[in-house]
Amino acid sequence: MPSVPRCWAAHGVPLETVLRAYRLGGQVTFEALRSAARGAEEPGDAEVLLEVAGSVWQVNDLQCAALAESYRTEERRLAGIEDQARQQVLDGLLGGRGGDPVFVPSASELLALPLEGRLFVAVPPPDASGGPTVRGPGPRLLKRGVRSVWGRRSGAQVGVMALGSRRLAEVLGWLEELAEGPVGVSAVVEGAGEVAVAWRLADTAARTLPRVVTIDDRLPEALLSSSPKIAGRLVTQSLGRLLELPEDERSVLLDTLAAFLAADGSPTRATDELYCHRNTVMHRLRRIGQVTGRSVGDPRSRLLWQLALLGTEHRRPAAS
Repeated sequence: MPSVPRCWAAHGVPLETVLRAYRLGGQVTFEALRSAARGAEEPGDAEVLLEVAGSVWQVNDLQCAALAESYRTEERRLAGIEDQARQQVLDGLLGGRGGDPVFVPSASELLALPLEGRLFVAVPPPDASGGPTVRGPGPRLLKRGVRSVWGRRSGAQVGVMALGSRRLAEVLGWLEELAEGPVGVSAVVEGAGEVAVAWRLADTAARTLPRVVTIDDRLPEALLSSSPKIAGRLVTQSLGRLLELPEDERSVLLDTLAAFLAADGSPTRATDELYCHRNTVMHRLRRIGQVTGRSVGDPRSRLLWQLALLGTEHRRPAAS
């Protein structure tokens, strides 16, 4: 087919309108041939004209089918270009160009997203096969009146959302309905210049809990995950030889320590979690003090233990 259908696709002319024009052209040609056949002086001429008129519809159908295919091909090509351009602009925004006064207006226009005012970033990590865990979030959020733009960054989905006057908790509730996995969410930031920081916060939060979670909910975990070498050293120095004990004893002592810390340092309340006698809890706490070289009565030791348990993901006692 000629390039005309592609031009129509590029200018946004609906396919139905283009096909209607082609069919109308076929109808006009058919009627003209039939009218000429009626006025033909020679019977042979009329026969030829009617035969040609009959073939007009067949040719017209073939043309419409070829036109539709050419039009759809161009639509797919344009959509690919648009997606690529949108991703490039989103990369620039997440990469720190939000402070560029020349970049921001064009980015806002291309992304169809207001980049002034209250914004936040969401990062849903991919599933086990590398696929997205939030499907079609842009149109689905737009139905709720939330404008957003979505793409990929560092192997994960990433979305920038304009809050407007809405509460963050309200939008997070809708986002949680769409999510099939964990979603890290940044704090609310003001304007495009803070979007890059918001993305880093959301990316960190995404690695801490299998649900929609804001960075403010996971600050200790975010701190540990941002400094893995320091986190490893903190675990080693805080728990010491406890981690070298046989697995059964290590697990029991870590469960006891987690319950003790969750009970605000109360052995009596910890027994409710552990389903054992208070004297048993006291004995285990003394053993923890011996192998770690720290005192259960020292606030700093309890703080270090709490962080170390976060670092080992051993946060609550195992089920009895």
